[in-house]
Amino acid sequence: MADLAVGLVGAAATVGAAQLATGSGFTGRHESSHREERMDTRRSIVDFESNRRSGDVTPDMESEFLETRDEAIERARKYHESIESYKETSWFNLPNKVQKRKDVRKWKRLTRQSNHSLRTLNELMSSGSDTSSITATSGSPPGSNLADDQIQDWAHDVHEAEEVGDADVVDGMRMDSFSTFGRSDGFSPNRYRSEGHYDRDSATGLASEENDEVSVEDDESDSNDSADGRQLADHPVSHDALQPEMRRIIEMLRDSDRQVRKCAAAEFKKLAKHAVLHDALKAEIPHIIEMIKDSDRDVRACAAATFGKLADHAVFHDTMKPGIHHIIEMIKDSDWNVTDCAITTFRKLTDHPVFHDALKAEIPHIIEMIKNMNRNVRDFATATIGKLADHAVFHDTMKPGIHHIIEMIKDSEWDVRDRAVTTFRMLTDHPVFHDALKAEIPRIIEMIKDNNRDVRDCAAATFRKLAEHAVFHDTMKPGIHHIIGMIKDSDWNVADCAITTFRMLTGHRKLKFPHIIEMIKDSYQDVRHWAAATIEKLAEHSVFHDALKAEIPHIIEMIKNKNRNVRDFATATIGKLADHAVFHDTMKPGIHHIIEMIKDSEWDVRDRAVTTFRMLTDHPVFHDALKAEIPHIIEMIKDSYRDVRHWATATIEKLAEHAVFHDALKAEISHIIEMIEDCDGDLRDCAATTSRKLAEHAVFHDALKTEIPYIIEMLKNRRDGVCKCAAATFEKLADHAVFHDAMKPGIPHIMGMIKDSDRNVRHCAAATIGKLAEHAVFHDALKAEIPYIIEMLKNRRDGVCKCAAATFEKLADHAVFHDAMKSGIPHIIKMIKNSDQDVRDCATSTFGKLADYSSFHDALKAEIPHIIMVLKDSNWDVPDCAAATFGKLADHAVFHDALKAEIPHIIGMIKDSDQDVRDCAAATFGKLADYSVFHDTMKPGIHHIIRMLKDSNWDVRNCVIITFRKLTDHPIFHDALKAEIPHIIEMLKHRSYRVRKCAVATSTKLAEHAVFLDALKAEIPHIIEMMKDSDQDVRDCAAATYRKLADHGRFAMKPRFFLGIA
Repeated sequence: MADLAVGLVGAAATVGAAQLATGSGFTGRHESSHREERMDTRRSIVDFESNRRSGDVTPDMESEFLETRDEAIERARKYHESIESYKETSWFNLPNKVQKRKDVRKWKRLTRQSNHSLRTLNELMSSGSDTSSITATSGSPPGSNLADDQIQDWAHDVHEAEEVGDADVVDGMRMDSFSTFGRSDGFSPNRYRSEGHYDRDSATGLASEENDEVSVEDDESDSNDSADGRQLADHPVSHDALQPEMRRIIEMLRDSDRQVRKCAAAEFKKLAKHAVLHDALKAEIPHIIEMIKDSDRDVRACAAATFGKLADHAVFHDTMKPGIHHIIEMIKDSDWNVTDCAITTFRKLTDHPVFHDALKAEIPHIIEMIKNMNRNVRDFATATIGKLADHAVFHDTMKPGIHHIIEMIKDSEWDVRDRAVTTFRMLTDHPVFHDALKAEIPRIIEMIKDNNRDVRDCAAATFRKLAEHAVFHDTMKPGIHHIIGMIKDSDWNVADCAITTFRMLTGHRKLKFPHIIEMIKDSYQDVRHWAAATIEKLAEHSVFHDALKAEIPHIIEMIKNKNRNVRDFATATIGKLADHAVFHDTMKPGIHHIIEMIKDSEWDVRDRAVTTFRMLTDHPVFHDALKAEIPHIIEMIKDSYRDVRHWATATIEKLAEHAVFHDALKAEISHIIEMIEDCDGDLRDCAATTSRKLAEHAVFHDALKTEIPYIIEMLKNRRDGVCKCAAATFEKLADHAVFHDAMKPGIPHIMGMIKDSDRNVRHCAAATIGKLAEHAVFHDALKAEIPYIIEMLKNRRDGVCKCAAATFEKLADHAVFHDAMKSGIPHIIKMIKNSDQDVRDCATSTFGKLADYSSFHDALKAEIPHIIMVLKDSNWDVPDCAAATFGKLADHAVFHDALKAEIPHIIGMIKDSDQDVRDCAAATFGKLADYSVFHDTMKPGIHHIIRMLKDSNWDVRNCVIITFRKLTDHPIFHDALKAEIPHIIEMLKHRSYRVRKCAVATSTKLAEHAVFLDALKAEIPHIIEMMKDSDQDVRDCAAATYRKLADHGRFAMKPRFFLGIA
């Protein structure tokens, strides 16, 4: 048994050294690996530059490579940072060290993945990559890449298993340290490895640098091999043998190695769970108490922690009582870790009533510590008092300490002060302390006046807590004046605490307050802000209303103050008081001054004035006074300063919401309309918005109707977007039938705006015409303008034709315009060939919209041959728009005969020399496959579609695969497709990996249909060969195809087919 204890000490003591040795090797390997990865990235970049110079790199490949390169560089940087972070982390912070190790491995894995992607991309770019996949280079047999991938997958699985092991490494080390309690032969798996008896790498025959930490799973497998793997402490038969060794574990609490001490304390706690060992453990408690007084601080801390753990078991309580005094003494320990450990143990003891008498006897001693010279002692003693407050049994004994807690609010150390305030708050929650606390309030008030700002802050916070209890209010009254004074404190923390305290106190009607209105004029902005906020808070309590009412004239005078900030906050205060009817009569004289402030030189004051004005309009009591100010506001609309005009217009908009102001506003409408011509864009928008708001009220209609000719004149004004604002106003007026007759003369001018050089004006014109078209009264006038719109469809300047087409589309919603619009259809077709992508898209959209209406069908039918011609356009994306148009027509049965006649031309285009034409033709062919009416005519084109799988352009090949998949979904094409399978098999042998890939992808789709399975039999050997292809995508496609075929029993492959890829 003595050897057992010696083994225990040895295992624990060597943990640190073993881990340091392991860590250094780990760091060296990963630093070397990081350098290799950086070199690998550089090599890939050099290879890429070579491929780019040789012309093998497409724009898409280049973009993908550059993105992956940036990712690889960033991951390599993170990998390096993780290594450095691992090196800087101490082994004494074991959980963090383990996490850092996991981070290093993670970034290594990600960096390798990025470099692998770079190599793969370079292989795709290389001109040699189109050679046969079964041609092996020297020393690398066919399929070797697959073997590499399998090894990489295996290594990844091993790595993941190790990551799981890391999560439990802390528990694993502790298990190793006390492994003698886990096996009857004293065997320690980790120690056994460290002595060189076991090497996982050599056992597997593989050397992987990822296997640099022992997995806990190995330990578990060792311990599960037999019943020996269970801990001895769990076996009653072992208890007799363990009892004599208790003293050795106690001695280990004194060990010079902190890991040994830590593990010994943990083991002591585990042993305490077994009742049969209690007597032996109880006999050791006096030794633990002696260790609490040990000269070594770590031994003291460890002993105190062990003492606290034993408190969880009632059987030890009586034996522990003599140690309580020493635990209290530890609060004064010079080492804060020991003190903290003592406090934690002390709190545990308070949870057990059996210790209360002994703890009560120590309270005077704790109170004395509050006055200790050591800041940590004062801090922890105060915290202890706070903890004792949770137990009523200690309350009477604690009362003498309250005076000292209050004194600590003035302590020189901030954390002690903070602890004192926290403890004070805890005491206020217990009525038994209220009388003692009340007696201390005068001293707290004195602290509010202290020269030290931190003391003032803590005193105010304490005062705030007292305000929550009505029992203190009478005693607190003398301190209110000082709290108000603190609002002006130079330290914002103190001032903030004061204003918060003050707001809380306003809720208590017993309290009376001195004059604070003058604070609105204070030179400090925060003081002004908080004074205004305080007045707002006071206004919520009727008890203060009379006092505040008497101050309103004084606040009104401040609105005229020379200081902008005083004016601002005075106005804000008036607005807040407006929420209370009791102040309304007294506030009326201030309205004129509020209006005057709209002209203030400071923008924030003007903004505040308008906001306050809007608040006043919500109260009928102010309406007469506000009505009298309307002429004054109208004058401001003409002000030379743009912001004044803006705010004045916004104010009128607000007034329009109230019927009481309507008569006064009627006379001012002409001034608002005139502002639509203002040189300031914001003001124009504001005027237009205001006029639209006024139009919502019938009372203004006659006045607005008289202004419509003036608005029509503005439609001709091209300066600074005036016509745009006028058109927007025109559009809004169209919602009201009363304006329609007066608006008709403006329609030609709206049409003229479609040719404007400003795209926003054109857009606004199109929207306005669409709005007018919703009203039958404008139809005749709009119909007369359609020839003009058709002329604009020919205009290629600045997107005019685009805007005209958009207008055309809006008019198409109304049948009354259809006959007049037919002649514009050929011009829409021409727009599909426009050089501007937006114009082409707009034309396609318009064409599709027209196809929805039967009245246009005959005209559209005649244009189908022209669309076919557009499919051959040399501009690469024009055919796309034509194909989209073709697809829209196919949605309507009326066009089917005409489209069917064009299918032979589309088939001919599949063979065109231009790759974009071929691509577009294949896409159109695929769209037509969705309609059975075209199927018979399409069959001759299938042979050419299959040939396009070998096309030199990857876009074309991709489009063909999509089209092919559509064809396989229709049984009518199956015979024709079956006849093409031999050609697809030939493509599986093609020298280009891209063609092979397309052929395999096509076979995958065919394998989904039983009708093709017999014909596909001959393809299977080639698919097997494809699984060894040099291109990863080809291999993936081949494997997917094989799996599809394997789903059918008749194609179950013999194992020999896999020999080439094992």
